[in-house]
Amino acid sequence: MQSNTSSSSIKRSVSECPSHDSVICSPRADQLSTLSLSDPSQDIDAYMVEQGEADIPDAISLKASVSQNATAHSPIPPTEKLSLVEKSIGKKMEVGQTWYLVSREWWKRWQKACTGQVDKEGGVIEQDLGPVNNTPLLDEYENLLPSLIEQIDVEYVPEEVWSYFVTWSVYHWILYL
Repeated sequence: MQSNTSSSSIKRSVSECPSHDSVICSPRADQLSTLSLSDPSQDIDAYMVEQGEADIPDAISLKASVSQNATAHSPIPPTEKLSLVEKSIGKKMEVGQTWYLVSREWWKRWQKACTGQVDKEGGVIEQDLGPVNNTPLLDEYENLLPSLIEQIDVEYVPEEVWSYFVTWSVYHWILYL
């Protein structure tokens, strides 16, 4: 296996490997990229096109897209989000469904953000929540703690609710860049 200290890499599919028997498909030296940070004459856009990455949206265009979409379709008010989630978590678990664990700590902060509740720790706004943080559910080796108790340490949410949380956190992250 070759060692390459450059920060660039070659993208290739498994079908492009000379032998399908090999586990690792290393590029030949003549296929390695010549893009260098020290050479300002090379165009990064041309490099991205060459790598097939020109169509990846940057954060600014993604933000503009979300902002335009938000004006066309007004965002869901926090109270409606809370209602959607409560209706979904009220369903019974059934065989074959996927449910996710959510840290009770994050869950309570999300509820405070949706209801506008202010307690001794203050209030929370949705923009400050970030994505679901489940680190309190893990030990130092990142294994799930063995004795988690529902509604004390953890909440169980159906896949639909997990998708809401992911979508809403991404929306807020992009909107408030």
